[in-house]
Amino acid sequence: MKNKLNRLIEIAEMSGAFKTGDFLLSSGKKSNVYFDGRIISLIPESLEIISSEILEEIKNRKANVLAGPTLG
Repeated sequence: MKNKLNRLIEIAEMSGAFKTGDFLLSSGKKSNVYFDGRIISLIPESLEIISSEILEEIKNRKANVLAGPTLG
């Protein structure tokens, strides 16, 4: 898990999904950190890591229903 998480962090940094600076969020608030998860979810390697971790969590919780938005 730790190696997968470290790799996911590397991908987020290399892809530009994780940024630091001055950002004005759509809420009107300001932040010095910005993370766009959509970017890493479009990269096959990181999508595999994310998917496998979500699947493990679903199995651990013995979930029988899963729902979410179809688009960001």
